[in-house]
Amino acid sequence: MMRMHSLAAIVFCAAAVCSSARAAHAIFEYCPAKIGAGHHFAGDGTLYSFVLSAQSSRRVEGTILAQTDAGWFTIPFPQTPIVHYLYEYHTPYMAHGQRDAYYSQNLYVRFPAGVTRLLYWSVLNAHATGDAVFDWDQEGRMTCAFVAKGGASASSSEDARFTVTRDSPPAFDLWRLPSDSDMVLTAVLASDDLAPTADCAQPFTNATPTKLVTPSVPMALSRTLTVPVRAQVELAISKDGKPDDAWIFISSGSAIFDALAVAAARESTFLPATAFCKDAPGFFLYSVVASPN
Repeated sequence: MMRMHSLAAIVFCAAAVCSSARAAHAIFEYCPAKIGAGHHFAGDGTLYSFVLSAQSSRRVEGTILAQTDAGWFTIPFPQTPIVHYLYEYHTPYMAHGQRDAYYSQNLYVRFPAGVTRLLYWSVLNAHATGDAVFDWDQEGRMTCAFVAKGGASASSSEDARFTVTRDSPPAFDLWRLPSDSDMVLTAVLASDDLAPTADCAQPFTNATPTKLVTPSVPMALSRTLTVPVRAQVELAISKDGKPDDAWIFISSGSAIFDALAVAAARESTFLPATAFCKDAPGFFLYSVVASPN
């Protein structure tokens, strides 16, 4: 199951290029929540912290399925708020930009003794309430597809590079140990029917482009540029390898060039990601540069 939102706001700069822009909201989700980031406390081998993420504010509860070196476990998590953060950043191509993100505060989980390494985890099912963008409320509890390991793959090592200068409110701290007021969830051994099988040499692969379409930049736009500009487009790639959607991840500062970059990304073609040897949804970051004429 996937949900779309039909509106994506792109900041328009009348002079075609500006030094500050706000990245568009993503408009596509495969699940009401996903694991946004995690951390293993080295001094306490069975304790992990993590945060949930989404593309809009909501409350969500559900179950995580985790693969470890000691077997498969489920992690039920209670209703958890996912809230809005505003990141201010700069890149080698932009002096000041803003983008919206949505994360929970820290959650913690303890695995049984004998678990020394977490290999993979993903939200298995989730129920969201209070989502005013994607209407997940109407779907009830959703079973979520396994997705490719890690974050979005990228067309170059430059693609996801940006420096956060301020976040509001202050972001989560995965390295913070749980306090007395924090709930520590318990990982429970999963039933055999929940554990997927992986009978291939490379169970996980990222979405891979077979053709990246480059936008044609109008002469009128390139003549206004005094320095190169870069738009970073994030794509949601279906298990069939087709772009389900594309949106601005990091703005170029030019609404016109951002729109051209998104249109080109939608026309690109991909091999799908795989998870446990089966085709799976994935994400891809595509970097597009325009230079002065």
